[in-house]
This record gives sequence, structure tokens and C-alpha cells, in this order.
Amino acid sequence: SGEALLIFSDSSFSDIAQLLKYKGEIDRTVELELLMEVASILVGACTNGIAQQLDTTFSQGHPVVLGQHVKVSELIKANAKRWKKTMAIEITYEIENYNISCDLLLFTEDSLENLHKRLSYLMD
Repeated sequence: SGEALLIFSDSSFSDIAQLLKYKGEIDRTVELELLMEVASILVGACTNGIAQQLDTTFSQGHPVVLGQHVKVSELIKANAKRWKKTMAIEITYEIENYNISCDLLLFTEDSLENLHKRLSYLMD
């Protein structure tokens, strides 16, 4: 089990809309829908790839927007009390010819022992 945090950096909503083939006016509601769609796609692709390598399956919940125009340190600080021992994996995405840039952080705590066993198998 774990959590994924997708952080967009100065990405263009018009570029995200174009990439997702959205036609129409972009208001705040559409911005949130676009963020949720991209988050679902990127997190799903990443976790599916990891699951295949570890010969396991993951389920994925619906994404939630934790904040807009907020410093990452504030998001981490707000959740730090929930995490005792955490492993984080950072993956940076940039989409060529689009002003879209984001970082995907995967956090896990409860699954560290199981993950270590599976990784040990791959390392041998």
C-alpha cells in the first residue's frame, strides 16, 4: 500500500487540454478535471509498470487535489505526522512539445517489508 503525489510545476492548462483533446473553455472546474485526468493516467501507468516488475497487482483510488499554488514543503509538512518510516520514489515527467512538467512521488510505509522481499528476489 502507499500513496502517490503528483506535483505539477508551472504547467499550462491549455497544453494539458490539448493533449487530452479537450475542446471548450477552460475554467476552474475544467482545470481540476484536467488535473484529475492526467493524475489518474500518470499514476496508473507508473504503478502498473512497477506492479508488472514486482509480479503483483495494485488497486488505485480516485485522485484528490490537495492544493493549488501551494509549496510542496507545506504539503509534506501537513502529512509528516502520518508517516513514521517512509520510502519515496521520485519520477519526473516532461512532455515534449507541451508546457507540461510534473513530478510523481510514490510513498510507502506499510508495504516496506513486502517490497524489500520482492526487491531482494530481483537483486539475487
